Amino acid sequence: MPYSPDEWIESFQIFKKYGATQGLAAASHDEVFAGPDDINIISAEDRERLEKLGWNESTYGSGYQTFV
Repeated sequence: MPYSPDEWIESFQIFKKYGATQGLAAASHDEVFAGPDDINIISAEDRERLEKLGWNESTYGSGYQTFV
C-alpha cells in the first residue's frame, strides 16, 4: 500500500492520466479501489510504478486495489 501522502498523491496522479476522474476511488473495510476500469490502457511503466507503490489488479474485475 502507499505509505506516505506523496505516494498516495503519485498513485492518483497516475490514475488521473488515464481518465479515471469519475468514481476515482472507493473503499470497503481495509481495501481501497481506484483507477480506470480497464487497466490495460495504463502504460507498462506506470503499471510497474503502481505495483511498486503497492497497488494490484483488483480481484473484483476492474481497476486496482490496495490494502490499508
